[in-house]
Amino acid sequence: MQSFVDSNIKIFGAEKEYWQDFEPTPTSGYKWDSYDNAIKNVEEIGGSMYPTIWSVSSWATKVPSPEKPASAPEYADRYIKFIKAFIERYDNDSIDDMPGLGYAHNYLQIEDEAENLGDAWTGSDACTTYEPESHDRQRCAAQEYGEMLKLAYKAAHEANSNTKIVSFSFNPGDYFDNNPIVNQRLSNYKLAFLDEVFENYNEYFDIIGIQCNYDYTGIIPWINYIKDIYKLDKPIMCSDAASMPLLGLNQFNPGDKYKNKYPFMSDNEILTVLLEKSEKYVEIKQWWESEKAKISVKKAAAAAAAGVELISFQFIMTGWKGNNVWTQSDMLSCGSNCGDTESAGTARPVVYALGQLNANISDFKTIENLNPVPAGENPYNWLWILKFEDVYVVWYGGEDKKVFDLSPYVTSVQLKANKLTTELDENHKPIYPKEEIFNTTSVSVDDTPLFIECL
Repeated sequence: MQSFVDSNIKIFGAEKEYWQDFEPTPTSGYKWDSYDNAIKNVEEIGGSMYPTIWSVSSWATKVPSPEKPASAPEYADRYIKFIKAFIERYDNDSIDDMPGLGYAHNYLQIEDEAENLGDAWTGSDACTTYEPESHDRQRCAAQEYGEMLKLAYKAAHEANSNTKIVSFSFNPGDYFDNNPIVNQRLSNYKLAFLDEVFENYNEYFDIIGIQCNYDYTGIIPWINYIKDIYKLDKPIMCSDAASMPLLGLNQFNPGDKYKNKYPFMSDNEILTVLLEKSEKYVEIKQWWESEKAKISVKKAAAAAAAGVELISFQFIMTGWKGNNVWTQSDMLSCGSNCGDTESAGTARPVVYALGQLNANISDFKTIENLNPVPAGENPYNWLWILKFEDVYVVWYGGEDKKVFDLSPYVTSVQLKANKLTTELDENHKPIYPKEEIFNTTSVSVDDTPLFIECL
């Protein structure tokens, strides 16, 4: 965890915490050791844990299984008892607390991507009478999730009223990327799950959980859709905001998303280089890590501008998974397992980039999107300028560097600018670009974010 000290990150997600792992059998009692250790590690750097509990059990759910998908509890009383015990152990109220607990950890998410039926969540036999990819099937499964959410909410708040229950995080994929015009409710069948939960079970969560895991261009229209359609007066949390979209066969097109830094190579050729660590591996890997640092900061800034109060990045360190280059989304190196020269656990540039963002905008009270991209306009041909009180976070969405007159947005003709760090030196330490002073409001801007202050 010490690798994250320089990031100033304070909330750490614990994904896929299965009920099965805490209570393996009806008579086993609770097994807390593994999660206790995670809490201790996070507390060493003053962080808070944000767990996602999955109703996965080989004995206590309607669809018994030791692995996902999750399903509704067969024994509601045992589920209620488990949620209460979990909250009590980590709420620091001197009642049944974890030994040595330093402070309260009040966040709890109930399931993740529940709309992905058969993968993350599954309905009972009653739901299978509907066509698999249908609104009715989604609504039926969502009702079962909603009833479980109600149980969890009541149990958690009975254990400690300070608990913050987060709804499942819907994964929009790339629905909203590239800033589409969305002026009505979308008809995608998976959104029927979201409709059911947000319309009929909205009193049973404190925070709206969503995913912001693809391109930064989709975050603001996605959040606006949530606000405009559902009109819920609740904080919003972006979970699973991957620090970079995943590279994988038929899964992600780096050329389309990132202006094809390597136009002489096809997407599969780039992927092959990364998987097989061939001749251009080091060059492409360095480019990828730099892009990851940029997009993570853009995601966080765009989410804040849209009104998101919390954002949880992934992944920390996962290793290779078949034909998917999962490691390219990680914040920490996985060492020789993925061809890195640095040792496993070494911070990648994205960690320092997020630390730089946090240091520049810490404790901001107001934020303004000074040049919002109109719906339907190309966000890659746009000057993005977000004002966090006295600090402007600025970048150009296009591939080239351009000179922009910032006089409509800034309050001084003398500006101080610090560019985002995106690279490490030979000792794997961040290279911070030199601070610049401008005696003009005409500033050269490219796709690497600038932190600008008026002097």
